[in-house]
Amino acid sequence: MAEPKVFISYAHRDSETVGELSRALKTLNVSAWTDQQIRAGDSWESEIDAALTEAKVIILCISPSFLASDWAQLQIGVALSRARQSDVRVIPLILNDTELPEALKRFQYIDARKLSADQQAAEIKKVVEAVR
Repeated sequence: MAEPKVFISYAHRDSETVGELSRALKTLNVSAWTDQQIRAGDSWESEIDAALTEAKVIILCISPSFLASDWAQLQIGVALSRARQSDVRVIPLILNDTELPEALKRFQYIDARKLSADQQAAEIKKVVEAVR
């Protein structure tokens, strides 16, 4: 069976942290999609929409920069809508001291402030294995 698709939504200010997480996931054979995979000449909006629509696990990297982003708000909305309509798993990943938005409080989060990238990846892998 194919690996469930994982989508990571984040603010570009947090790209270093997300890069560490992506590398840690890769070492655990979990393939995660970020916008860094969009190639020159691709329609980035279409690529993001497709990846977000195909994802079985959506990770929302919560930080002040993320919450201030219009694109992040749009992706939160898509994640919430998909969670209501399908079996997609939404994982808020708290990157720093930020209040979790009310709409996301119903989802169990991962507190990245207390875990290494490897530990975060291990927690995410458990979820990925559960949605197979």
